[in-house]
Amino acid sequence: MDTDGTAPRLPRRVIGALGLALLCSYGSLYYTVGALAPRVAETFGVDKPVIFAWFSASLLISGLLAPRMGRYIEAHGAGRILVAGALLSVAALATLALAPHPVVFGIGLIAGQLAGLCVFYDAAFAAMAEAEGEKARGSITELTLIAGFASTTYWPLTVFLADAFGWRAAFGTFAAIQLVLVLPLELYVTRQLGRAEGARPAMPQAALPEAPAPTPHLWLFPVLVGVVTLQGFQIAALHAHLIPVLGAIGAGAGLVWVSTLIGPSQVSARFAERAFQARIGPVALSILSSALMAAGLFFLSRVEHMGALATPLAVGFALFFGAGQGLSYIVRGVVPLMLFGRKGYAVRLGRLLRVNLAVSAVTPFLVSLSIERFGTTATLDALAVTGVFAVLLSAVMKRIA
Repeated sequence: MDTDGTAPRLPRRVIGALGLALLCSYGSLYYTVGALAPRVAETFGVDKPVIFAWFSASLLISGLLAPRMGRYIEAHGAGRILVAGALLSVAALATLALAPHPVVFGIGLIAGQLAGLCVFYDAAFAAMAEAEGEKARGSITELTLIAGFASTTYWPLTVFLADAFGWRAAFGTFAAIQLVLVLPLELYVTRQLGRAEGARPAMPQAALPEAPAPTPHLWLFPVLVGVVTLQGFQIAALHAHLIPVLGAIGAGAGLVWVSTLIGPSQVSARFAERAFQARIGPVALSILSSALMAAGLFFLSRVEHMGALATPLAVGFALFFGAGQGLSYIVRGVVPLMLFGRKGYAVRLGRLLRVNLAVSAVTPFLVSLSIERFGTTATLDALAVTGVFAVLLSAVMKRIA
């Protein structure tokens, strides 16, 4: 395992620049799709599921390519990937804005998620590990703090632009933002990564370790994949179905407002992790994240028919699940770095991302089918059980790490 004792911390301005680029990229390439899909479908005269089918296909394709992207970053560094992703995101968003046919729009969605491989969390985490080694945990948390506001800013901005100027103008505006703001930010970050690499002092030959680091347990990475898969399943399920689920179990739309508590809860958990990370190991963080999400899902599954307790339980769900979800992204970035070291880190992130994107692509359909056949409460009970399994797998990971 690499110790990277000579790796310096990157300046805060570099973290801030990359975090802002992440915020804009997630907002433009991910959160806009759900907000604009009904308008796009109406324009093209197709059913809304057609647009989401293209989006699911884009997630699957990018997931298949994620390990290859990880190997490229491992071999050549993250800098050029960040810049290439910014350029590709401009082309993808311009394609979406100008698409004359739903097939062309679908190609734009695929291009957008391929760009996401280059400009989303995993490439940014790899850049931090490349520059800071195992000291990157703090920077990874700070990136998630900034990028965590993507939905808060881009959802209302998307709706405003679409209402005022149409969905094509919204995508065109986001293409312009990627070109005039994100691309310069990625170029700046890339230059700073190069300077950090050049400024790192070489380790003297005498200081090289005499023996190789201990080999991790054979099952350690598969268990980590299991944790990330279960957490990704829970997040994807609620990201796609939370509003209708809250309406279904909370007497109409009476409890939909609690969904607004999830974002602040995510950010608060990340602030807390940044403040206390010296006391919380990476695997313990995984256990905490899984436990919070499991508790939140349990609260949500008990909301229906609870009368006066329905609102407190729904609020508890938003606070607990939101906090666990906020920590889960840090877990995905920090745990493989701390358990396995910097060598091979980008490759491992690519493998985790492949599973996560595949799960994100198929989960909305599976959960929709479950709700239709077994009901909302039974589906929530099943989700709560997956939360328990995530806690158990995290505990296994702590034992064998």
